[in-house]
Amino acid sequence: MNNYLNNKIKTIDQARKAKVPTLAAMSRTVHNGRAFGKEEVVRQIVKWLIELNEMMDLNKPMTNAQILMTAQMIMEDYYYLKSTDLALFFTRIIKGEFGEMYESLSITKIMSWLALYSEERMNMGAQESHMKHDKIVSRESWVPRKSEH
Repeated sequence: MNNYLNNKIKTIDQARKAKVPTLAAMSRTVHNGRAFGKEEVVRQIVKWLIELNEMMDLNKPMTNAQILMTAQMIMEDYYYLKSTDLALFFTRIIKGEFGEMYESLSITKIMSWLALYSEERMNMGAQESHMKHDKIVSRESWVPRKSEH
């Protein structure tokens, strides 16, 4: 998981379809002969949260304890997201796409924004699945059927 500002992912669809593992899969990945582990994934999320916290020029930044708790909550609740999702999510926060921060960042803000992001992502996936289903049904309806005699 690299710096999210260097991320080439610009849309949820790109983040969803990126050939990278989910957070859960990353936590089970073996790297240099040892398991990457859940703690390492949380550590990477912490790094991104620290970067976000510092970048936003906040009057009331998050404390280290809040950052750690947020990272752990993200890992627990959003294990199905990919690092590309988080990169896009943090970039969208910086751009103000989730609304005004009022010079503070909190666990509640991040988790509620991530819930919105996740819902948007799931709706996109459901819509894509529905379109694929409609294509299959449409194709099947045009297949000539043998008459029963």
